[in-house]
Amino acid sequence: FFKDTFEAMLRNDPEYATSAGRHEYDDRWTDWSKAARDQRRQFFEQRLAQLATAPIGDSAEDLLTKRVVRYDFESRLEAWDVEMHLIRVGQLFGFHNAAYRVIDGMPARNIHDYENIIARLRAIPTYIDQNIGILDESIASAMMQPRVVADLVIQQIDAQIKQDAEQTELLKAFRSFPAGISPAEQQRLRRAAQDAYNQQFLLAWRKLHDYMVAS
Repeated sequence: FFKDTFEAMLRNDPEYATSAGRHEYDDRWTDWSKAARDQRRQFFEQRLAQLATAPIGDSAEDLLTKRVVRYDFESRLEAWDVEMHLIRVGQLFGFHNAAYRVIDGMPARNIHDYENIIARLRAIPTYIDQNIGILDESIASAMMQPRVVADLVIQQIDAQIKQDAEQTELLKAFRSFPAGISPAEQQRLRRAAQDAYNQQFLLAWRKLHDYMVAS
């Protein structure tokens, strides 16, 4: 039960998988569409209900794990709307900064790792569009941060936009490659990363900036 639950959590939350050292989902972001969010919430509700009857065992370790999982899932569900609509926008834990933290935590050991970073950069437009959808919901439900917080976040986004491909921390790994990657592959990967940064990331970040200013 615990193993299946954990594996499902990794699949549903690729950013969490990256932070947990599981890198098979490093080429994607969490699906933040409303349908996917509703499915994840239902997943936690169902697993919480199954805790009472799941064949878990009665050792001290099993019982402690059961208590921890129950506490974790109950806390997630109780804070669901706050996490989704309030904490999501902020100077520290905002989703705009989360993208930087996730990419910073990704491995850069071989060609596949580098291609995962590029894939996540290329997927940024969908990441931003889905988060803008959440912001629309926050505005409609009046569950928003005060304007002063939003203004500070806008300042951060503006500073991020002003960094070009040679400055941004998002492409830090492409400035120093492992010795096992050939010069030709280094050039190819660097060029692809810069293209993804300029054509996908920056355009999406400008869209987010303009949305927040207008909102």
